[in-house]
Amino acid sequence: MSPLIHASVRACRRAGLGVPLAAGLVLLAAAMKWFGHGHDLDLFRGLAFLLTAAVICAVDDPSREALAAVPFSLAARTLGRVGVAALSAVPVWIVALVIATRTTRDVPLFWMTVEGAGIAVFGLTCAVLVHRWGRLDEPAVVAIPVVLALLLAMQVLPRHWALLGDQTWGPPWIATRIRWASLIAIGVGLTSYALAAGPRPRRAHATRGV
Repeated sequence: MSPLIHASVRACRRAGLGVPLAAGLVLLAAAMKWFGHGHDLDLFRGLAFLLTAAVICAVDDPSREALAAVPFSLAARTLGRVGVAALSAVPVWIVALVIATRTTRDVPLFWMTVEGAGIAVFGLTCAVLVHRWGRLDEPAVVAIPVVLALLLAMQVLPRHWALLGDQTWGPPWIATRIRWASLIAIGVGLTSYALAAGPRPRRAHATRGV
């Protein structure tokens, strides 16, 4: 196993992502009875928020200031932890898709996955920006409430800016999918820029004995 992956797994074990992942599993267990009763979209959005919270927690890096002797950049460490968290979250989402497939035929699962990815990318972008330029080693305390606030605010957005909706057909639905795809593209761009342009740790240089 790569040293970076091994270190990322250990860091994720110490991070707080276990709580939202466990909450997602509880919601998933309850969803087995709720899918197919008119709440399918809300269940997916609630699960997307919990899994996003898990990924956001992986950005937390209390050891940020002690990186001088570490052979990996901050960007590599962050991507490693986020990758491990994503690998933990994706199976939960896949199980939700399987359950929905067996209980309902009215939910466009692919497009709900795009929406879930949009929520995750938005949360990850917020966390990375706060971590890099906000100088906050544990950005989850800011990013998770921001994602929740975004989801609540989406409920009252004007129709021409809507991102959420219960109608899963027609021009309004297509428009919301285009907005989510645009949000993903913008988020990926901002996150990539922040990781590439953020401050890099100074390397420690060995000193020769006299």
